[in-house]
Amino acid sequence: MALLTERLGIVTGFGGLSEEVLALADKRPGSENYIRFIVKPWIPRPPNLFGVFSNRFDLSKGVPIEPFRFIEIERALAQGKIKNVFFTGDFPRDRYLQAHFSTIWGGFDKIADEKCYRYFNETDNDLSPPVRYFLALSRLLDDLKIKPLLASEIFSELNISAGCSSILRPAPEILALLPNLIVGVGKHLALTPRKNRMRFAQAVIVDHGMIMEVEARGTNDLIYRYGKNKIKPRVPFLLKPPSVEFNPALDQPTIGPDTIEYCSAAGVQGIVVCAETTTIVNKTVTIQRVNDCGMFLYALPFSELQQTYVQHFPNTWMRNAPRAAQLRSESFLPQTDA
Repeated sequence: MALLTERLGIVTGFGGLSEEVLALADKRPGSENYIRFIVKPWIPRPPNLFGVFSNRFDLSKGVPIEPFRFIEIERALAQGKIKNVFFTGDFPRDRYLQAHFSTIWGGFDKIADEKCYRYFNETDNDLSPPVRYFLALSRLLDDLKIKPLLASEIFSELNISAGCSSILRPAPEILALLPNLIVGVGKHLALTPRKNRMRFAQAVIVDHGMIMEVEARGTNDLIYRYGKNKIKPRVPFLLKPPSVEFNPALDQPTIGPDTIEYCSAAGVQGIVVCAETTTIVNKTVTIQRVNDCGMFLYALPFSELQQTYVQHFPNTWMRNAPRAAQLRSESFLPQTDA
């Protein structure tokens, strides 16, 4: 079990993954060393609508932050003496919309403070506003010398081991195709219109070695759109590696029970991810649903992906990432027995 030895900020939205992460943090030795930062929702929610939201959106359970106010974020992190930060993946979807709509309507300067606006404007204008925001946030953390962490560096319970986690195994021909598919996906995404990406695209649907559908607005949307495809499938599967371009610690690839339900409804027969960079929501239930649906769940080791990315993509973030064997040993979190 990882020990919290330096001040850790856990940035959450409101969702099951956030609650799961906080429950894990509370059980850690040294749990007093973390602070929860809650991303304020953009679209107001009535506090007692049908009695559902009375506790769900309680900002008093952490330090509320406005994601487009970088000066306030810097001050809050400094006050908490934060050295490392973990993003749960529950970044509210309405914030993507806010970033997107604000530039369409010419109002990004109205939602962002001076520092956020300046960092945002220094990013590539050919990217979509939500992606540019993540790049600006990444620069802010770099300037503050605050390290974003992967789940494998602190909450390894949220990861699966490399190899097959399901009863059903992927066919040998699928495994044989994966190295070339990974390269093909990276190059294909590089050619995808960058303005259309609401996030750094990570996922595709592959069938018989061909890319059938590409993520633009989230994995569930990708699977839903594929399910509407009239082309007769063979053995389609979801391939969800980390982005070639962008350190996934700020926007970690995530799957959970909902992903499995979407896949099952769309006829997707399996999922391939990276072991160390993919967060599994409610892991026990997710794997059980995979087995119940007769699907496979397979994880590639980080070392294999890193070697492939560095060899084929000169500007990949993995070039400066620690080697897979060092992900845990170089972490600020010393390992103790669970």
